[in-house]
Amino acid sequence: MSTHSDVKPFRCEICGKNFATRQKLNRHCNLHTNEKKHKCKICEKLFAQANYLKQHMLIHSDVKPHQCIECKKQFRTDVQLRRHNSIHTGEKNYKCDFCDKRFRLRSFLTLHMKVHTGEKPYQCKRVCEMRFPCSSDLSKHSVMHSNEKRYKCEICEKRFKRSETLSRQKLRHSGEKSHFCAVCDKTFHTMWELQNHNRTHTGEKPYNCMYCDKRFSQLSNAKRHIENIHSKTAP
Repeated sequence: MSTHSDVKPFRCEICGKNFATRQKLNRHCNLHTNEKKHKCKICEKLFAQANYLKQHMLIHSDVKPHQCIECKKQFRTDVQLRRHNSIHTGEKNYKCDFCDKRFRLRSFLTLHMKVHTGEKPYQCKRVCEMRFPCSSDLSKHSVMHSNEKRYKCEICEKRFKRSETLSRQKLRHSGEKSHFCAVCDKTFHTMWELQNHNRTHTGEKPYNCMYCDKRFSQLSNAKRHIENIHSKTAP
């Protein structure tokens, strides 16, 4: 009965968020521990929850059963279609309580809110102790501390540290751009490229310079800044 009421007795000790059931709390806690048990058998990408893996598997399928009645564009999931529909309606139902900026998607608002709160619950515990607002940003950052490049592209023979990067490279060779922006309808080869692009709409800058207070929306820009500005003064 607790799932149908407003009672949420199970509280996350890390971020303070409450949940109706212990099962939901346990799933949520995986986001903080960065524990990813569910592995894609095609590209070897790991996920914290089984439903995330199930959603990801649609990327590897060419079936697009959901069609927009306005422009006839087709999508793999109902979620993608609903996000796309906001382009035609122009609705921005999600409003920031701090700056009154409005967003079409709740996920964009959630990312934007971290600009105001400065929340960074995910910390690198290997070398630099940098903190990140998203677990995915921490995962991508952690690879920086390793020089091993296990994954090789069979087309151009370029090597990569992560299987996800290799998958992106293969998509670039194929020319396919199956990931679209729900705000401006721009298309991208990979979900990673789309997520980077989305920050131009949300204003999120998750990458901070470890030597000064400057922040960046792209990791590459943060690296370039450190190399150009702080390389001579960094310890």
